[in-house]
Formats: sequence, structure tokens, C-alpha cells
Amino acid sequence: MHCIILFGGPSKSGKTTLAKRLAESLHVPFSSFGDYVRKEAQRRGSTTTSSKQLQELGFEMAKKDMKSFCKAVLEEGGYVVGNGLIIDGIRHMGALAAIKTLAPKQSVKLVYLESSIADRMKRSSLSAAELHEVDSHPVESDRALLKSAADLVLSTSAESDECFEGLLKWTTQQCN
Repeated sequence: MHCIILFGGPSKSGKTTLAKRLAESLHVPFSSFGDYVRKEAQRRGSTTTSSKQLQELGFEMAKKDMKSFCKAVLEEGGYVVGNGLIIDGIRHMGALAAIKTLAPKQSVKLVYLESSIADRMKRSSLSAAELHEVDSHPVESDRALLKSAADLVLSTSAESDECFEGLLKWTTQQCN
């Protein structure tokens, strides 16, 4: 598998779970914008990292230099030109464009995960009001654009194994 596959969608939609499972199944490296932002928060001396704090830091990093931010996430995942990579947590159209620029000769695919508030509440300890608050942060403002740009829009309301099998089938058709 030689594609770079990006996962976008709302918080608690199953991005990390499906992205990690796909990376393991395909034996390709995994990287995460969220993990990178958490590590950056620690490097900056933050001891508490709420969702809102991480959103603020990620938004700041994206605004400051999107290409450098994306390059760091690629490097964090051990990206090698021409090899496959799964990246979790894309939040900005600018990140999609930057990754395509950083890997110009490689196929970059965007998978957008859809999930209802009710399903997202089942996956987390967050209430509907808390999820709405997370969703309303400016870092989430490109979600509709990402969905419209996606190569695959996948509902994660079905059983986890069913979602994964559909994703794996699509990936093998698109990236081999």
C-alpha cells in the first residue's frame, strides 16, 4: 500500500480506532495530528491538556505554519517517500493541501467519518452539550469542506467490524 490515507470527522467518530486498525492490518505506519499536538503541549510544559486546550494549540500551530505542522506529523509517523502512511485527525483543508504538496508523487486519500451525536456519546464520557461545544470550536470549522472533499465518506453508526471491513475493501481497491 503506497497511499497516504487521512482520516477526518467529528470528535469521537471513530477516527483513531479505525485508522490504527487499518494501519495494523496493512502493516503501514500510523501518525496522528492529535498525538503530535499532545506531545507539543508537553514539550511546552503543559501538565493538563483538555480537549479545548489541545484544540487551541492545534489551531495556533495550523495558523502559524500549516506546511511545517504537517511535515512534523509526517515525520512523527516515520513517513518515507513512496511508502504508505495512515494519518488520523485532519481538521483543515489547508492540511490536506499541504500534505499533497509534501508528497506530490503519491496518492493522498481522505476518509471522512460520519457519526451521530448519540453514537459519539456512546463512545465517550461526553454529553451532547459537551460534544456540541467541541464541535463549535474554530478548529472544527472545515469539517463540511473536508467531507465534500473526501474520497470516502463512511458512516460509523454501524458495528465496528462492519465499518472496518468496508474501509479495508475500499482501501485495497483504491491504493493497490
